Amino acid sequence: MASPSEEDDFEKRRMAAFNAEMVKLPGPYFMFIAILGNISMICQVFTAEKRGGKKVVPAGLSLESYFPLLWALKQFESFYRRVQNRDIRSDFGIIWHEGEWVDNKK
Repeated sequence: MASPSEEDDFEKRRMAAFNAEMVKLPGPYFMFIAILGNISMICQVFTAEKRGGKKVVPAGLSLESYFPLLWALKQFESFYRRVQNRDIRSDFGIIWHEGEWVDNKK
């Protein structure tokens, strides 16, 4: 079992690697990803529902955290594919595959 500091380091390393991939995108795309990240927080995409209907939000979740941005990238990627009829990963050389398990309801 990893200690809390090791988990925090893992989260920081993962976020740093994710950001390294995001800088490959053109600047205006960041605005869309930021808006989608806000939408994920407003719609409570990352809440879990316990028995009895009580919703639980993971501790420490904020717009600066990794998962809202990962969800936002996945949504923007789907939009880009529909509108441009192209793949954003191929167009900008993004190598990040963790988004596949975030939105698997399709």
